[in-house]
Amino acid sequence: MGSGFNRRAVLGGLGAGIGAGTAGCVSDLGLTDRGAESDESLPDSSPVSGTVTTQSGDPITDATITAIREGDTTIADTTTDQDGSFSIDLQRPVWLRIGHEEYLTEMQAVGPGETVTQTVTEREGAVSLQFTGDVMFGRRFYEPNHDSLSPRYQINPETRLEDHREILQGIQPLLAAGDITSINLETPLTTTDLRHPEKTYSYVSHPVAAQVLAEAGIEYTALGNNHVFDALDIGLEDTIDSLDEHDVAYSGAGFSSDEAWEPAYIEENGLTVAYISCTTIVGESVEIDWSADQSETSQHRFEHNGEQRTLPASIGVAEPTSDRLQTAVQQATENADAVVVQIHGGDEYARDPDERIRTLSEEAIEAGADLVVNHHPHVAGGIESYEDGTIAWSLGNFVFDQELWETLDSYVFTAHVTADGVVETSIEPVLLEGYLPKGITGRPRDHVLQTTAGHSPDTVHLSEHQLWTTGPAFESDENPITNQEQRSFEGTESIYTREQGWIEEISVSSGDAQLGRDRLLTGDFEDTTIDGQRFEGPLWRYGRESDPTITPNIGHNGHAGARLTRHEGNEDRTLLSPRYRLPVLENEQGYTLSLLYQYSENANFEILVSWYDESRGNSFTTESLEPDSSTGEWHRLVWHLDPPTNAEFIDMFFFLEPPEEGGIREVLLDDIRLIEWADPSISGGRQYDHLYLDGEITADLRANQPSGEANQEVSWSPLAEETSNLDSSSE
Repeated sequence: MGSGFNRRAVLGGLGAGIGAGTAGCVSDLGLTDRGAESDESLPDSSPVSGTVTTQSGDPITDATITAIREGDTTIADTTTDQDGSFSIDLQRPVWLRIGHEEYLTEMQAVGPGETVTQTVTEREGAVSLQFTGDVMFGRRFYEPNHDSLSPRYQINPETRLEDHREILQGIQPLLAAGDITSINLETPLTTTDLRHPEKTYSYVSHPVAAQVLAEAGIEYTALGNNHVFDALDIGLEDTIDSLDEHDVAYSGAGFSSDEAWEPAYIEENGLTVAYISCTTIVGESVEIDWSADQSETSQHRFEHNGEQRTLPASIGVAEPTSDRLQTAVQQATENADAVVVQIHGGDEYARDPDERIRTLSEEAIEAGADLVVNHHPHVAGGIESYEDGTIAWSLGNFVFDQELWETLDSYVFTAHVTADGVVETSIEPVLLEGYLPKGITGRPRDHVLQTTAGHSPDTVHLSEHQLWTTGPAFESDENPITNQEQRSFEGTESIYTREQGWIEEISVSSGDAQLGRDRLLTGDFEDTTIDGQRFEGPLWRYGRESDPTITPNIGHNGHAGARLTRHEGNEDRTLLSPRYRLPVLENEQGYTLSLLYQYSENANFEILVSWYDESRGNSFTTESLEPDSSTGEWHRLVWHLDPPTNAEFIDMFFFLEPPEEGGIREVLLDDIRLIEWADPSISGGRQYDHLYLDGEITADLRANQPSGEANQEVSWSPLAEETSNLDSSSE
């Protein structure tokens, strides 16, 4: 594949001027909350069209298609015709519920103008099982927010119940769509002030969460994790009492090993499903561990509020060994039609499993489990079919207060299961904005799907806006179709972007080629989240106290965009930046910052890139530039960035200074991308959405589609027609 990028800054359009590398002072001004967007400024409605078919491709007639907003509010509905087709007008992203009395309910986030192709599973003898990642309602949910440019959700103790309900309001339609919906409850539910004396991080949530989870459609909680014991025995007892009070099933923790390993059995649609929960993270490095399996007779002693307390060592979580886990699974198969195992473990922020988690997961399937669903890394991992079962390697976060970029996207995992095993599985992408889970469409949705596909084998299928796989109980003879094409590309320091389909393999005829992926999920500023706001610029940091500055018609070609404005009454510059700094990976291949911008005269518009050696604290070096005027036209800027030595994080800032002598300064921005380049030895992959080319290549392209669907086009297009080279200033 060649050596990759030359180590120069690349700027497109009209070039750029050199700016100072200092950050200066930033006020809480500029971009705002668009929740009050007037109807006149909103885009016209656009139809969502689609088809609903059986797994064999036969059309489903009279299926009910319902468009739902947050809070389960219906805004439109229709039914499928004799061809299984439908069309419904939308003005904003919604949940699309597909229902039919003879088939399991399907739910998908869709946006105006999108096309939906949905296959459905016969309801007779089947259940729909849903799984989310880590859930907690504590810590920063109660702490004041000292960054006014990054609003986040805060629970008010005086309105605690309603606030908990609001946290799940936007995602509740999805949670309610499954027959049995499960979460990993990564927190005790308690009001005690007792805490584990040796833990650095303790997550404690209020018992009211149990009521809200039940109201939202949660039937089961996995307790086998490393935080359910953060409030020790009192916290665990309160948690169990709260869940029992609201008829939410649980497993994975208890006051003895037998209690911790006892599966939860749930009956639905004539099937009994067993849920086993356990964790490999049991506090081996501390004196007071939380394994229920390491000792049944000893006691822990510690001091709390000046008093000595004793704690039986048999209280805690189910800790898996190969024998213990396989025995639990084999026993559960005797009492259930389907067995689900949830394992909490692995390396934090790693999308792929470590050796121990892989071994335990495969052993659970070999013992008879139909599904293994894992969590703990806080990031979403891949999906894999193994023998007669399916494994989801990591579900990431669902309701959580982490402020790390890689933890902000996740998914809900759905499996259709019969007594014969798994029929099919799929994922529904989720974005955590201000700690709240939201359904997503457009570019952020595709990012989650492509990332998950990139960490999954080819038996997991990726098509337009969907990712799915079939299981051993899938009865159709029709297999998903893979569209394959071979195309030639050529360019001089050119960048191509993915429209549809992925590059399976690159053969370089001459020069260099390199694959990359955009790390910014929401750089197009489109309305992609299902919530009560419009064009709110999720995952961007900016002031929200002045006039709306992200609207649906100020971007390139009439799309949404960001507008930075300063006038003579302003004293400080305004700012736009990602909500959190992004981690720098270890491949040392560099980044490309690409964006569209427009302004007519010298506006004192500066772009600053900062490098950090930690997730918090000041940068140790910066690079900056001031793009030249675009004379009122949209221009693309392409700037290559090499991480300096010891760089662990990168961030970028877009500054606009106020005018010195009256008037107004304005800059329009759109399509901001931070492309992270892979090692040149990598010649293909479903997670990559950009191609750098300085020469000529032949590429094998692929695209999946469900059976019976028209061929999906495979398309990659140039990101910038012309580029020129220029160095930036740095400090």
